[in-house]
Amino acid sequence: MLLKEEIAKVVSGEVEESGEKIQEYSRDTSIFEVKPSLVVCPEDVGDVEKLVAWVSEGNQGNWGNQGGQGSKLSLTARAAGTDMTGGPLTDSILVSFTEHLNHISEIGNDYVIVEPGVYFRDLEKELLAKGLWYPPYPASKDMCAVGGIVNNDSGGEKTLRFGKTHSYVLGMWMVMADGQEHFVEKLTPVQLEEKMAQKDFEGEIYQKTYDLLDKNRDLLAKTHPTVTKNSSGYNVWGVLDEYFDLTQLLTGAQGTLGIMTKVKLRLLPKEKFDKLFVVFINDLKQLPEFTSEVMALSPTSLEITDDNTFKIYLRYAREMASVLGANGVFEFFKLFFPDGMMILQGGIPKIILLAEFEGNVEEVEEGKIRAMEKIVKKYHMRGRYAKEKMDAAKYWKLRRDTFKLLRETRRRLCIQFRGIWATGICTLFRS
Repeated sequence: MLLKEEIAKVVSGEVEESGEKIQEYSRDTSIFEVKPSLVVCPEDVGDVEKLVAWVSEGNQGNWGNQGGQGSKLSLTARAAGTDMTGGPLTDSILVSFTEHLNHISEIGNDYVIVEPGVYFRDLEKELLAKGLWYPPYPASKDMCAVGGIVNNDSGGEKTLRFGKTHSYVLGMWMVMADGQEHFVEKLTPVQLEEKMAQKDFEGEIYQKTYDLLDKNRDLLAKTHPTVTKNSSGYNVWGVLDEYFDLTQLLTGAQGTLGIMTKVKLRLLPKEKFDKLFVVFINDLKQLPEFTSEVMALSPTSLEITDDNTFKIYLRYAREMASVLGANGVFEFFKLFFPDGMMILQGGIPKIILLAEFEGNVEEVEEGKIRAMEKIVKKYHMRGRYAKEKMDAAKYWKLRRDTFKLLRETRRRLCIQFRGIWATGICTLFRS
């Protein structure tokens, strides 16, 4: 009995067991390589439901090496595959969403309902056209998809001010172990009681989860991470509060508790003005005090790039200028002249710090830029206001392309801080 043939009877979408798709889906952006036994591309939610139900029943069968090295079949969801931890890799059945479940269902005044296979670059374009945006996008925003953003609880350059993905999930459609799609959202105490009273799989999920968290309230209170960004596994601390919110547990669970088929995300109005200040830093010992003063200005973003990445950036400066639209010798010179002057004044910096300020009152943000100039002067650093849009875009491209460099070379040039205060990172660099 062939596993591919059996699953092809169950779903309408494609089922692949060899070829380029298998090779492509053997990698994400981590150092790992795991070849899936099958790649299934569900055509719709019904396919996902039938696949989950079939695997739950078929797990008892003997598939030998057809379903991976383990004795049972498993399903691993994948969107764009830009994860850097091996999350979407499996030697069993991989379920890919970018082929078919890739639609934006609805854009409201302050929310969007979207399928996991939608690339964020496409979603962002639609949102910006309506004056809306989704703040906690990751550095891989030009390559990643919504499924990965939600299931990794992604954050990025705006997380310092706006928080991570779990703060923007209003509801999730999940296919769970019973092979049925369920809608999960924040519940009032009355709504929770109604859910727990249900005599079915969903009722059991709510009852057991509530009992487990309620029993361990004191432990959860003691172990709650007090950091600005926490990436250390399941967000068990966010479920049981004034409301009961299972989306907080499912967001960032990497599909281990269910397979997401759609999500409702909170949106914000796009602020009118953004200002970027660039700082070249050589003395890392100054970082803690310097960062504390910058943080007092409430920046939207505070990002750093190291000297190795900057050197690569300089090597490909002409190509980058072309991508940004700076064609010709004069435009190239104009774009990179400020960087050249700062390098002549003090050499290649150890760290480049980007401080961004956003708001709807331009005078307020300009005041923060003037304050930045004073702080930089106080610490005898080199810095400047990237006033032109293309100039600012150049630095953001440098920051975001760090991810692309890692993707292409698969070298681990960075440390993933699982949970840390923004100012605390400076102490690590100093030591």
